[in-house]
Amino acid sequence: ACYWMMGCYTKCCNDSLEAIQLDPKYFKGHARAGRTYLHLGRLKEARHHLTRARQLNAEVPLDSDCKMLSEAEDLLKTWTIYMQRDEFHRALQKATALHGLLPDAVDFKVLVAKTLVYIKPTKAVTELSQLFHKIGDDNEKRTELILLQAKAHFFNNATQEAIQILTDGLNAAPGQESPHLATLQRQILQFEADKQEANALFQAGKSHAAYDKYTRLLGATVLRHNKAVLSVVRCNRAAAAKELGKYREA
Repeated sequence: ACYWMMGCYTKCCNDSLEAIQLDPKYFKGHARAGRTYLHLGRLKEARHHLTRARQLNAEVPLDSDCKMLSEAEDLLKTWTIYMQRDEFHRALQKATALHGLLPDAVDFKVLVAKTLVYIKPTKAVTELSQLFHKIGDDNEKRTELILLQAKAHFFNNATQEAIQILTDGLNAAPGQESPHLATLQRQILQFEADKQEANALFQAGKSHAAYDKYTRLLGATVLRHNKAVLSVVRCNRAAAAKELGKYREA
C-alpha cells in the first residue's frame, strides 16, 4: 500500500505477487496487482488479476480500474489497426490518448515515439532520447529503443547517424542476440552502398544504368514510408531521366 501511494508501481506489484504466492485466494493481493499492472501498461496481466479479484470478492471496489482498463485496451487495439493500415496520424492520436490515460506506463510513451518515427522523425528522436533512463536494466526494451532511434534518424535522412547507433548497439552487447538491430543495419548499409553506386554511375555519364539503379532502390523494403530518403532517390532518378530525355517522367 505504501509503495502504491508513493507511485512505486513495480515494487508494489512485486509485493502483491508475493502475497498472492503465499495465499492465492487473497483478493486484495490480486486487486493491487491488477491496479499496478494497469499503471505499468501491462494490460493482459492487469485483466487477469482484476478479474481474479472480482471472482474472489464481488464487492471489491474495482469499477474505475476496470473501466480504465477497458478504455486502454480499446485504444491499444485501435492503435494497432491504424498502424497496420499505415494511418499514422490517426494512430498517433490513439497512442497519445493512451499515454494520457496511463502516463506512468513507459510502454505507451514508446508507442507515441514509435508512431512519430513515421510522421515526425525529428520529434521521435527527442522523445526516444528521454526514454532510455526510464527503462532500467530491461535489455529487451533498450534494444527496441535503439532500433526505433536508428529508424528515426534514417527517416530523417541522417543515414550515417542511424548506422552508428546500430553499430554501437550491437557492440554494447556482443554476446547477446540482436537480430533486429543487425537486420536493419544490414539493410541500411546495403541501401547506402547501392545509392553510392547509382550516384557514381550518374556522375560517370551512365544515365541509363543510374536510372535503373535508382528505380530498384525505390522498391527497397527499408525505404517503406521513409519520405525524406525517398524524396532524395526520386530527385536523383529525375535527374537521370532528364539526361535520358524522359522529361515528362522527370
